[in-house]
Amino acid sequence: MTEPSRGLTIVKAIVTVVVVTVVVAAALGGATYVVSRALVGAMS
Repeated sequence: MTEPSRGLTIVKAIVTVVVVTVVVAAALGGATYVVSRALVGAMS
């Protein structure tokens, strides 16, 4: 009984880390894109 629940907890933890990583990466990518577009717009 303990082993499956532990495995489930590990899977949940991994999924959470992956989701957070993807969200952070998307936010950073979006921010970088917006800033670069703003810089290009300001320079031109």
